Amino acid sequence: MVFTALAEELRTGEVSVVGSEEYADWFEQLLAWEAVQERLGSYLVEVGLAEPGESAEFDAKFFRRQLEDKLRNAAAAADAGYPENEGLVIDPATGAPSLKAFRADGQRPSAKRLEWGIKARMPGRSLMGIVARTAQWVEWWRRVGPPSGSEPKLTDPLGRYVIVTFVKGTNLGSHEPARHILGVSGHELSVRRESALLDRAANEAISDLVNAQARLDISQAWGDDGIAVAADGSHMDTYLDNLLSETSAGQ
Repeated sequence: MVFTALAEELRTGEVSVVGSEEYADWFEQLLAWEAVQERLGSYLVEVGLAEPGESAEFDAKFFRRQLEDKLRNAAAAADAGYPENEGLVIDPATGAPSLKAFRADGQRPSAKRLEWGIKARMPGRSLMGIVARTAQWVEWWRRVGPPSGSEPKLTDPLGRYVIVTFVKGTNLGSHEPARHILGVSGHELSVRRESALLDRAANEAISDLVNAQARLDISQAWGDDGIAVAADGSHMDTYLDNLLSETSAGQ
């Protein structure tokens, strides 16, 4: 609680730190008050706080009266719609209002058709299948093997290392997966987990996968030489950590 309060005080400028003036002053990056006054009228109209022609007369009293009018209109609309509002309940004994749990409407036919179309073009994939496909295409499994560096004496090294990678990656242990995978014992998985997937071999396999992913068309669309990043358009709240903006695009 102490550090939370301190962080808030630092953010608002109520608390200062000795030596902090050596860093950039965010106050210097704000608009001058003269520039704010020039743009205030059009800004108030744009955000709906004033009507065209009223912005010149905008002051504290006008702002308060406008908020009071909006609150009064909203209250009148809520009172008028209460008899038909099935989600709002007012206790006759205490007068306390409460909202019922909202139940979403069923999916529209267009939404269902869209869902079916996406599933038809993007069928579900199992995690084991994805590991097996990448192993076959990239052949990262050749990076792993006995600690001696000799060739693995396995009938099906690709399949075995795919299973070991799946078991290790999902942290399922050794004996539990063996109950569901035919032809593999818990002892075999436990031994191979410790001996085959060494850190160096795992890093080399990861490098193979990263390099293969960089050659995909979708990766080339991000920029030249894989040095650019893509943003998915989502927004994250940054107001508490960034005084110049409230949100930023997620990467």
